[in-house]
Amino acid sequence: MAGIGIGGLGSGIDSNAIITQLLKLETIPINQLEGKKKTQQDKLTKLGEFKTLVKEGTVVESRAIRFVGDRLETSISLANSVWKETRRTVESTVKQAA
Repeated sequence: MAGIGIGGLGSGIDSNAIITQLLKLETIPINQLEGKKKTQQDKLTKLGEFKTLVKEGTVVESRAIRFVGDRLETSISLANSVWKETRRTVESTVKQAA
């Protein structure tokens, strides 16, 4: 009667090394997916940062427009006052000359 033989145990083949290598092979697709996942997460993070910068830029732009608008309004008001004073001076001078 023939005995039961388990290959590798008595044959000198390092079955632990084979199993370890097979397990490593199985992790390759998982590692690749993890790498892709990290890349996508990095892209999402950068997109979020970009959106934040755009929002902040919009706020700064709004403030700048208000600032310029306020200065423009002040300048127009000042120019209007100078114009009125100049007109009064001219009218007064013309009346005195007549």
